[in-house]
Amino acid sequence: MTRQSDANWQAARKGPNSLNHDELCTTGAADDGPSRPPDETTSPRSGTNSYADLKRIVKNNGLLDRQPTYFGGKIALSLCLLAVGLALLPILGSTWLQLVNAVYLAFVFVQISFLAHDFGHRQFSFRTPWKNTWATLIFGNLLLGLSSQWWIDKHNEHHAHPNQMDVDPDVDIPCSPSRRNKPSRSGGLPGSS
Repeated sequence: MTRQSDANWQAARKGPNSLNHDELCTTGAADDGPSRPPDETTSPRSGTNSYADLKRIVKNNGLLDRQPTYFGGKIALSLCLLAVGLALLPILGSTWLQLVNAVYLAFVFVQISFLAHDFGHRQFSFRTPWKNTWATLIFGNLLLGLSSQWWIDKHNEHHAHPNQMDVDPDVDIPCSPSRRNKPSRSGGLPGSS
């Protein structure tokens, strides 16, 4: 694709909610990196908070608006996919096709966990928090077997200290490659505490 045809294609696909790449790059957000706290993400060129600039652009483009149709469709689709996978369990019996069904169900459970994650962030409905609470309990606790309160506490700690070793619970995983050469605090095997 030539530069001109690429530019024409980019211009044709832009809609009212598309982000302007040049506007995003001028905020300095890419220069500061994703793991710096918002109060430290000032652009050296302008002295403004680049996180606030980026959030303003995202909000102005409608990317933070509620999307009940999207979530309703995703919930219905995920539950239908789960029903198909569970219905296949007794139909397939003890054949090798159960392995294919297991891979399929793994995909379905990942989709359900994405929904539970979104409900944990209260992204479904901001007007009635009890809907998010119930959806988190149904999708997290009932369907996934994962305590929603444990996940919310752990995820809040992750967002408070993203990607910081020994503080972020999502990177404090024993025997992970990032901890392989790091001595443990207890003097035992690396990664154990």
